[in-house]
Amino acid sequence: MLKNYNFVIYGANGWLGKALTDYCLKQLKLDPTQIILISGSVEELTLQEGVRHPCYKFEDVMKKRLENVIFFNFSFKLKDKLQELNTGNFLKENDQIKDKAEKLIRHLKPIKVIYSSSGAVTNPDPTLNPYGYQKLKDESFYEELCAALNIKLLIARIYNIAGPYMNKLDVYALGNFIKQAKQTGKIEISANNPVIRNYIHIYDLMNILCAWAEDPEEEDYINFSTGTEEEIELGELAKLVSEIMPGDISIVRDYHDTDLPNRYVSDIEAQNILTEKYGIKLKNMKDCVRDTYNYLKTEKLI
Repeated sequence: MLKNYNFVIYGANGWLGKALTDYCLKQLKLDPTQIILISGSVEELTLQEGVRHPCYKFEDVMKKRLENVIFFNFSFKLKDKLQELNTGNFLKENDQIKDKAEKLIRHLKPIKVIYSSSGAVTNPDPTLNPYGYQKLKDESFYEELCAALNIKLLIARIYNIAGPYMNKLDVYALGNFIKQAKQTGKIEISANNPVIRNYIHIYDLMNILCAWAEDPEEEDYINFSTGTEEEIELGELAKLVSEIMPGDISIVRDYHDTDLPNRYVSDIEAQNILTEKYGIKLKNMKDCVRDTYNYLKTEKLI
């Protein structure tokens, strides 16, 4: 039972951290004292419906003595930070985050570690894709560390997610489309060639992670990619947004369907094993878009 564990979430102030905290409180009904959030940027999280949860600094958690820990590592400088940092500093700052994560793991001695990686690892060129390069390097690091410490490890290679707590709307196509539609009544798509994606709902992802965390018989090491079998092209995504949002929303695009497609679509075979084992049914794309829009509207983020 997860009620016997302490959830330590490193990188709590991001999309994943907020969604997991909300999921633990509302869906798993964990006692708030079981959820230990680590953030260097905020003293507390504000969740939906005004729920607040305190955060601790890294140094404070290093002084705690906790038992039965599940350690979630969501802390990482994302690829949008490459616009602010040069590649060298980007890699350096992420290595510093990894160093702190290692210290936390060695101190807390968790039963299981869950690390959020990225589909970008499929292109780990350090010059062209330092984000993917760093993520792949981190995967190897945590695999070796957890094997040495006899800790079970789950790595989720995240491709495209949707749903509550989406942030950085201009970075994500879905958030950008919803924002455009709300502000201007139209959605402009800059990509002329086909752009194909597959998504997973954020709470479906959290359901998978927590089901694995609760499973005493799970394998020591699992690496899976997130998504569903439902692929969607950006034009179809924009159309779905326009159907779900109120008003007459137009779509503007100079589309060349014969151009080389851009595919960022996951192989979900390993994920399917987990969802089948735990009886998890994934939400469809329409629900993903609707829940994202409702969250952004309710929280007045658009």
